[in-house]
Amino acid sequence: MSPSFVIHLADSEVARIEPQGAALQLVFSAATAQAQEPGQAPLAGSLLGLTLVVDQAHAQGMAVLGDGLGRLRSAVLHAGGQRLTGWALPWAGVAEGTLALEFANGSQVSITGRDWRLLTPQPLRFMPSYAC
Repeated sequence: MSPSFVIHLADSEVARIEPQGAALQLVFSAATAQAQEPGQAPLAGSLLGLTLVVDQAHAQGMAVLGDGLGRLRSAVLHAGGQRLTGWALPWAGVAEGTLALEFANGSQVSITGRDWRLLTPQPLRFMPSYAC
């Protein structure tokens, strides 16, 4: 049986934020995750190659080169009266929401939009963390 995964955007690494017409793609070089095999302790690490797609997107706070890049200090998605800091895969997404991102370099980016989808490569690539 394959493991299940829960991702958390805090401490994840953003490679780039790209406009795609009226959509925006938030491309992660590594998303912080926990892998869970049945009957085993969770294993911390990163999932590679995830992309968050937001339709009818609008971003604020991307004023200079480097905004929206690097390690996330915190990330919260507000949608439907809920405050999401992470989610289990597969994730179906939300209809409308606002994602508040704070990066380790001090930049802050806010993304609002409709139809949020998390694209995952197949097979999922999980890299365990060896941090103590």
